[in-house]
Amino acid sequence: MASAENQKVNAAASTGEHVSGISLSRGSPPLDAKSGGVSWITRHFPFLRTKRGIAMIVAVILVIVGAGLAGLAALPKKGNKGTAEAGGGAGNSGYSITSDEHFYGQSPPVYPSPNMAGTGAWASSYKKAREQVGRMTLDEKVHLTTGLQSNTSCSGFIRPISRISFPGMCLSDAGNGLRNTDSVSSWSSGIHVGASWNKSLAYQRGTGMGSEFNKKGVNVLLVPVVGPMGRVVLSGRNWEGFSSDPYLAGALVYKTVEAIQNVGVITSVKSLNGLLKTELGFEGFVVSDWSAQHAGVATALAELDMTMPEGDNFWGFKLVDAVKNGSVSESRVDDMVIRIMASWYKMGQDTDFSTPGIGMVSDITKPHMIVDAKNSTFRSTLFDGAVEGHVLVKNTRSALPLSSPVLLSVFGYSAKNPDHNGPTIGSSAWVFGAESFNYDEFTSGFFGSAAVGNTPIAFNGTPYSDGGSGATSQSLATDTALFWDFHNGNPAVNPTSDACLVIGNTYAAEGADRPGARNDYTDGLIKHVANQCNNTIIIFHNAGIRLVDQFFDHLDVTALIFAHLPGEASGKALVSLLYDDSNPSGKLPYTIARNESDYAVFRPDLPDAGMFRKFPQSNFSEGVFLDYRHFHAKNITPRYEFGFGLSYTTFSYGNLSVKRAADADTDELPTGKIREGGQVDLWDTVIACRLRGIVILDDRERAR
Repeated sequence: MASAENQKVNAAASTGEHVSGISLSRGSPPLDAKSGGVSWITRHFPFLRTKRGIAMIVAVILVIVGAGLAGLAALPKKGNKGTAEAGGGAGNSGYSITSDEHFYGQSPPVYPSPNMAGTGAWASSYKKAREQVGRMTLDEKVHLTTGLQSNTSCSGFIRPISRISFPGMCLSDAGNGLRNTDSVSSWSSGIHVGASWNKSLAYQRGTGMGSEFNKKGVNVLLVPVVGPMGRVVLSGRNWEGFSSDPYLAGALVYKTVEAIQNVGVITSVKSLNGLLKTELGFEGFVVSDWSAQHAGVATALAELDMTMPEGDNFWGFKLVDAVKNGSVSESRVDDMVIRIMASWYKMGQDTDFSTPGIGMVSDITKPHMIVDAKNSTFRSTLFDGAVEGHVLVKNTRSALPLSSPVLLSVFGYSAKNPDHNGPTIGSSAWVFGAESFNYDEFTSGFFGSAAVGNTPIAFNGTPYSDGGSGATSQSLATDTALFWDFHNGNPAVNPTSDACLVIGNTYAAEGADRPGARNDYTDGLIKHVANQCNNTIIIFHNAGIRLVDQFFDHLDVTALIFAHLPGEASGKALVSLLYDDSNPSGKLPYTIARNESDYAVFRPDLPDAGMFRKFPQSNFSEGVFLDYRHFHAKNITPRYEFGFGLSYTTFSYGNLSVKRAADADTDELPTGKIREGGQVDLWDTVIACRLRGIVILDDRERAR
C-alpha cells in the first residue's frame, strides 16, 4: 500500500503539478514505494539491469566526485584571497587566480555617480543640454552613449540622431597629429614638447593640431597623455607623455588642452575612480578605453558615460533593458547624455564645426574627396617645435656647431627617411606610425605581437614622427662632401672626415614594452666609428630614456644630442642646430642613469609566475619617488640630471635670494569650495620665482 506522501505525489503526477521541487507532467509513470522509480529507469536504460552496467555508473560517479573534491582543495579558503597560505603564493606554479573576483574591494566603487553641476563656464551649455535631453527618448539617449561602427576611419563614432538634428561625433587619435588619413601634418610628439619646457610652444602646437582635427570633422581628439610618463622606464608609450615630473607635465597638458579646446575640439584625458567627478569637480564625460568595458550595469553606475568603439556587448539595447527593469535609473542615463551634449555645445560644435568624419574616409587608396587640413600659418610652429625638443648633453672640443666642414660622414639606420610611407590593407604601419620598423614584421605582428616589442631600434630610417633627414640639402648649400652608409654596422670610415655623425634611434610602440634602454648593435656602431673618426657626434631619435655609459667616455665621442621625436621638420631642425642657425635650448624631461639598476622601476614590476600570472599586478610601492625624486632619495648620481641641457652659449646663475613672505598661507591641505580641477585654494600662488638674464647673441642683447 502506498504511503500518504506517495499518494500525494501520484495525485500531483496526474495533474502536472509541482510537489517539493519535483516537476512531473501528464503521462509520467507513477512512482511506487517499492521501486522508487527504479523500474522506470531500468526500462529506459536496460544495461543498468546488469552488474557490469551498475559498476560502470559507480566508476563514473567516483571520477566526477574525485575531480570535484580536487577542485575544491585547489580553491583558496574564504578570507585568504588566494594568498600563499591558501596554496597560491607567487612561487607556487600550481595555483593561478582565474577570476577578478579575487580583487573585489581593493578599489571600491563610488556610488552614486555625481550629477553634472552645470555651473560657471558650463552654465549655458548645461542648460542647452538639459533641454535637448528632455526631448529625447530612452533609446535615443542610450544611442548617444554607445559607440558603433561607421563608414569612416574615425577611431570611434557616435551615429547621428536626425530627429533632434544631432550630426554624430567622431573620436580619433592621436598625440602627434591625426592618423589614418591624408593631408595633415606630423607634429612633434609629447616627449619632444616635454623636452622644450615651453608652455607657449605647447599652446601653439595644440592650436595647430586641433585646427586640423576640426577641419577633418573630428569632435574628440584622444589626447593628451597625462602620465605617469616614465614610471616604467621601458614602457612603450612614454613618448606620448610630456614628462615624468607631474608639475612639468601638468603645465604642458594645461596649455595643450586649452589650445585644442579653444579651436572647438574636445580633448580626452584619463581619470581616477572616485576622484574625477567628486574631488576634481569634472563636468565633462568619461569615455572608456577601446574595448576596455567589461561590464554593463556596473560601469553605468560607476561613472562611465560613453563606451567605445562598439557598445552593444554591454550597453546599447541591454542598457535600455537595464533602465526598464530598474537596474540603472534613467536619471543616471540622463546625466551621461547631458555631459556629452554639454561638451558638444560648449565647444560650439552645434554651430561651427565640420561634418563629423568628413575628412576621415575609410579607404584612402580609393578615389575620395580631399579635405586638406594643413595650414601654412603653422609651418613655423612645426619647425620651432622640432628645434626646441633637441637636447644637447655633451659638447667637447667645440665639436658643435659645425664650422664649414669639407668632408662629413653620416652613419646609422636613422639618418634617412623610412622606406615605406603609405596606406595598405589591414594593419598598416603607416596608420600606426611604424614605417621605420621592419614593415613585413610589423603588419604581421602588431596586434598581440612579439615582433614590435622585440626590437629596441627601427632599422629602416628615421621614425615617421621624426620626418627625415635634411643633411643632403645642407651639403648643397655649403659645398660639403658627404660620405654615408645607413645599413652597415661596421662601415668603412674615412679618417679625414671633419666630423662623423652617427644617427640612431630607440623604437617604442603601443602594446609592448621596450626590450632595453641600450642595444649592442648601435653601441657597437658608435664605437666602431669613433675608433676611426676623432670627431664623432651622436644623435638619437629616442622614444624614451636611452642609456649612454657604454660609449660616453670614449675620447672621440665629442657630442651627444637627444633628438627625441621632432615631427615632419626633423631634418631641417637638426641641420639648423648643427650649423648654428638655431641654438639648442631643450632640457631633459627625465633622468638619464648610469645603469639600469639605478631606476626605481626599470622594467614592469610584475611577477613572472605564480598566482597572478593571469592578472598581472603593479603595487606602486615606490610611492612618489620616481625619476629624480628616486635618485635624490637614494643618493644616486645620474649620468644626466632631470632638466639638464647645454646650449652654444655660456652662462651662470648668481646672487640668489630666497625670502618668506610675511603673510604667506602655509596650510598644508586645501579647504575651499570645489570647482573644476579641485578646491579653489589649490590655485593660490604659494611660491613665485622670476628670473631675468642677459645673453649676448649675434652682437645683440636679448632678454631670456
